[in-house]
Amino acid sequence: MIIGSICHSSVFFSVNLANIKKISCKIVSFFSLDIIYYFYGLYLFHFKVFFSKTVTPMKNLNFQKLLENNHLWIQEKLNEDSDYFEKLSKGQSPRYLMIGCSDSRVPITSLIKAEAGEVFIHRNIANQVNLNDINLLSVLEYSVEHLHIKHIVVIGHYNCGGIAAAVDGVNQGLIENWVSPVNELYYKHKEELSLIEDNHTMCDRLSEINVIEQAINIIKTPILKRAFKSGQFPKIHAWIFDIYTGKIVQQDLKENSLIENGLLPKNYFEVVNSEN
Repeated sequence: MIIGSICHSSVFFSVNLANIKKISCKIVSFFSLDIIYYFYGLYLFHFKVFFSKTVTPMKNLNFQKLLENNHLWIQEKLNEDSDYFEKLSKGQSPRYLMIGCSDSRVPITSLIKAEAGEVFIHRNIANQVNLNDINLLSVLEYSVEHLHIKHIVVIGHYNCGGIAAAVDGVNQGLIENWVSPVNELYYKHKEELSLIEDNHTMCDRLSEINVIEQAINIIKTPILKRAFKSGQFPKIHAWIFDIYTGKIVQQDLKENSLIENGLLPKNYFEVVNSEN
């Protein structure tokens, strides 16, 4: 009886010891996860606080914050490179000219993670290339003939207010006049566009048509014609910034057709590929 009791007690103790171990593991696991989540929360909090001190979001940003952000930006650049501004002051030699829309949601240099001095930029409503726009032509001439840029990119975007204004009309004379070329494109491609039932999708398609047309307008300028004759000229691109995803979508300029029609020189690919 005594031996049986001892054996029974030993078995009971072993079973309970096993249960205690299981319970202990669960408690340890629970508190381990709790500790992990606690420290992860602290990390996220300090991460957020740190970055909120370095960059203040632009939404509802008051004027004084603009100047404060400038000082923070200066410090960030100097921390990366103590000679940053000395190097910046030496001059510019960008490889790219980008002609984009004035829309504040299209931060051209941020989209491609470009630094100061790397991209020459011109912007206007609906990224228009008008052959009577002295401002744009001056930028184009300087970038091609003095900076010797290697690429010209016309960059439009989806959900463009200028495109919508060209389709729907606005009660503002100057804007309506400015986007009238887009309105002409709308009627030129109305057969295709009328098949798109959703108005937003239709306007986005018109944005694609518009950016291709403006890239071709670049080719038609006297500045590019001079460059073609000289044998040194940049490659032309048409991009769309997909504002819904953040992606850049390259549009097909159909360069071979432009070469056949005489708008691009026969040695176009040879030159631009060697300069790339």
